[in-house]
Amino acid sequence: MSEKIIKISLVSNAGLLLQIDTVKILLDAIWQQSEAYSSPPQEIQTQWLSGDRRKKWCNVDYVICTHLHNDHFEETAIIDYLKHNTVREVWFAPQDGYASDQLCNYLSTADIRHRDISTESGKCRRFKINEQLTIAVIGTAHMGANADESHNAILITYYDKNILLVADAEFPEDTFKQVLG
Repeated sequence: MSEKIIKISLVSNAGLLLQIDTVKILLDAIWQQSEAYSSPPQEIQTQWLSGDRRKKWCNVDYVICTHLHNDHFEETAIIDYLKHNTVREVWFAPQDGYASDQLCNYLSTADIRHRDISTESGKCRRFKINEQLTIAVIGTAHMGANADESHNAILITYYDKNILLVADAEFPEDTFKQVLG
């Protein structure tokens, strides 16, 4: 039996690159500038635009955004990434008041699948990636002053291992108990 390897690399802020067997996921990672948060390093941004398959930041299978705040998602940066890289699917929940129309139009034109991961708070949607890998989207509230805004936590299950990525999720114990059993 082959080794079950999960590699996690920090981009900046809540942004991560997850390498799970042969599947690569950029989560909350593609954005460029924010005065309030640490921005992705210029070296990583340069690699994104190179499209060089040998670079670990390039040509991921999934780009996933838990919510559309500018320290997790930047529409023009994602479009630039997609223009230079091969991506199987882009997952995000369109939200009123946040740009996403331009990205949806680009995805349609470029024939890249968009998965709308809008999930009601306290609910869970599971997506089977392959026989060993499932990604669950858990609807939560955003923490702090933005608690009335929708948000998603991500649960990755690989064989018998679980990784819960909460980004800016509020932590009401009953929500996670209800969803995760």
